[in-house]
Order: sequence, then structure tokens, then C-alpha cells
Amino acid sequence: MYTATKLGDTVDKQSRRRIVTVNFSDGVSEFPKDFMFAIETSVDLIKGAVKQYLDEINVVVPALTGEIAVASAWQTPAEIAQGEWIKDYHKLQQVQKLIDLGVLTGNEAPIVALKTKVKSDFKVAYLNVI
Repeated sequence: MYTATKLGDTVDKQSRRRIVTVNFSDGVSEFPKDFMFAIETSVDLIKGAVKQYLDEINVVVPALTGEIAVASAWQTPAEIAQGEWIKDYHKLQQVQKLIDLGVLTGNEAPIVALKTKVKSDFKVAYLNVI
């Protein structure tokens, strides 16, 4: 299970933004994430947004890693396709962190192609792993 630790809270008066940096860790891996809010956003709303994100990664990440670990030589073509989609989905999640941090815009050709691939290859049956 991931836990969240606040690393920083910066107010940019010029842009009227508040940036809260939170570190997420499960004891093995960790990553920082910036959350952007309007200056006047209440602490309760900020905590709620961080908690919602934490709840989401605590549901999605175990499902993904469990599915990836199941790979075997006896997979059906549908299982292989699902495994490939999960890998692409996981890669897109990692890229989204870079977009959220402002490192990437999300309009780069490889990112657009990845988003398109994840969207077009998605099947309703994959809902049990996300």
C-alpha cells in the first residue's frame, strides 16, 4: 500500500497558484507528485484531492503488478494482448507523472501515439485490472 508524505507547499502569488508536492511510497518504490490548486483552495479540499489520488494508486498498482506477474508460456492470444495493454497503460501512467510535473507537455508525438494505442486497444474486459 502506498502512503503519502507532504514534501512542500509553495504559493505563487503572481499566478495565484498553490503547489503542494507529495511523495508517494510503498516501501519499495516511490515518486513525487505536484498538485496544483488556486491560492484560496482550502486545506480540506487539498487533503481530499491527495487522498483520492492515493486511493486510486492503491487500487490500480496492485492490480497491474499482479497481472504482470502472471505471465506464462501458456497464455492465450487474448491474455497476451491484455498483458501488452497493461504494460502500455502502466507506461502511460509513468509518462503522465512527467506531464503533471511539467517535464513534458503531453503533445509530443510518442506520447500522443501511446495515448492513442492505450485508448484504441482497450477492451471492457480490462476493467477488472484498472
